[in-house]
Amino acid sequence: MAHIFKHPSEGKGIIVFTHKEIGRAETVASTLREKYFLGIHYGSAANLFTHSQPWQDFCMGAKSTVSFGNTEPFRIPFNSRAFTPEYFAQNKETTKYWDIINVSRNANVKKLHEFLKAIRKLYDQGKMYNVLLVVPSADNEKPNSHFTNIVEVYGELFSEKEREHFTLMRLSKELGFLGISPKTIAHFYNSSKVFCLLSDAEGESRVIHEALLCGLPVVVFAGLLGGGRDYLDESNSVQFTHYNDVYLALEAAVKGSEGHLKVNTERLSEELSELKTVPRLKGMFGDLYSMHSEKFDNELINTDNLNLRLPGHYLNVPWNTPDGNGITADVVSDKQLNIFIENLNL
Repeated sequence: MAHIFKHPSEGKGIIVFTHKEIGRAETVASTLREKYFLGIHYGSAANLFTHSQPWQDFCMGAKSTVSFGNTEPFRIPFNSRAFTPEYFAQNKETTKYWDIINVSRNANVKKLHEFLKAIRKLYDQGKMYNVLLVVPSADNEKPNSHFTNIVEVYGELFSEKEREHFTLMRLSKELGFLGISPKTIAHFYNSSKVFCLLSDAEGESRVIHEALLCGLPVVVFAGLLGGGRDYLDESNSVQFTHYNDVYLALEAAVKGSEGHLKVNTERLSEELSELKTVPRLKGMFGDLYSMHSEKFDNELINTDNLNLRLPGHYLNVPWNTPDGNGITADVVSDKQLNIFIENLNL
């Protein structure tokens, strides 16, 4: 989503586009640069290799997410995951009810069929862990790209008695993730011992970092591409190398959560919590302004919900119209671009 961080005052303003908006942005970049610094946020692609745009003043993206084939622009090493809302925090007073939690879309890349198989193997061995799987629905699900019959398979794989331990929360298409508040997800994390995500490629993977900030060790694929493993090590994760061994990784993580696996939430908050990163972001913008002999007054706007705004998942903006892609607030049409420009101080 085209995002406005600052309007011009004594110096330039700041605009950030998503990498999906580059084509639209370049048509107006020369005009916008007269009053704004222009940046690009790279967040939803694993190990993206690209070229810096000639009009690009800075980028927002971790090195694990994006690298450049030409001169690297001024880098702010924060993806949207860096601005995880403050309520994703460890609450040691919350009772741990679930042993394992997985929060995923049902796209095939999330490998939820492998997750069901792993829980089946654990139950076959008498390890009756309490499991919570939260899966939103979407209108664009297709059988060739999504696990559309997950409810049916879940019912076939697990008996009524076993489903007392394994909760599948399938959110409706009308609401998707809007049917459950992020604060409720944070409560679910704090009510669990271990978080699991089975993708083999992610961008920044916000759910991993939400879970870490809530103190949960993480189970992931050791070959996970993208930024999902940036903050993981032997102290706070179990990483499997073969999908046939997911059940072993889950068992090791549940046992380890009560022993050697510890998440340093205080250290991670410096890189992932909005409480710590928004002030740091202001300092980085100050450096950008100084490079261009501009004055920065240390003031930014629209700093709420940055975890959603920067990748285009925050929909309550004037340029999110029916002319868009119907999923995100990315500016993909001329009408949307015109509305966005109308909201600028040009």
